[in-house]
Amino acid sequence: MSLSYLRLTRHSLRTQRRTLMVWVVAIFLLGLLTVTVWPSMKDNDALSSFSEGLPPDLAASLGMTDMTTPSGYLMGNLYAMLVPLLLAVAGIATVSSSVSRDEYDGRLEVLFTFAVSRATILLARLTAACLLVLGTSLALFAAVVVGRQFFEVDVPWRGLLAITLVTLLFAVFHACLTYGFAACGAPPAVSLGVPLVVLVGGYMLRSLAPLVEGTDDLRRLSPWEWALAEDPLAGDVSGGGLLLLVLLAVVAVVIGTVVVVRRDVHAP
Repeated sequence: MSLSYLRLTRHSLRTQRRTLMVWVVAIFLLGLLTVTVWPSMKDNDALSSFSEGLPPDLAASLGMTDMTTPSGYLMGNLYAMLVPLLLAVAGIATVSSSVSRDEYDGRLEVLFTFAVSRATILLARLTAACLLVLGTSLALFAAVVVGRQFFEVDVPWRGLLAITLVTLLFAVFHACLTYGFAACGAPPAVSLGVPLVVLVGGYMLRSLAPLVEGTDDLRRLSPWEWALAEDPLAGDVSGGGLLLLVLLAVVAVVIGTVVVVRRDVHAP
């Protein structure tokens, strides 16, 4: 690992420190608010009746199969949709801004004249974005730990660690996908828009496919299904799904890195 890479990563983190603080504080408060409400919700019959009234497949995709337990409550309110969505958006937006937007605004053109390879510069920015997502994930982890300690949110440590890892890998996958498009020279609208379409479209595919006869198998095409097919908060992780996320993320990074060292840089 080169010294230039480490310095560039540190510089990227420093320039994004305000963004990091906003995400960390926001996700911590979201998690803290969610866990503080649990004691007043655990005996709510209306919540239980609502989740039981949903079609089983839809309830499973929304994480609302058992809202009367701490794990089910956290899954339905945080980890089944909201947290993966927010973390992925953070990764997508950060990579698109620091790679594609900076190139089309002319800021990368100056950096590329230095005695550092293009690959090193862009990989450092991707690393900084992934560290931002990691910091945000740890902030939520800390909030749930507070809930576990003071608000009767009794979830197993193994499950809490598993869901944190799963949502982190899910977000990193989307960040790497964004990097692939941005490093290949896609304009900001494309490098931002396509991963967002994959993110939102994947969620809709996983949620709606089971409701349409004959399309249930299509949910296997969704990154959401790869990450959340099992019940990570209970300690059950889909190893094959996570491996697929990692492999596709690596492919996107390799393709983007190979292309960026060979192509012309877009000039504003």
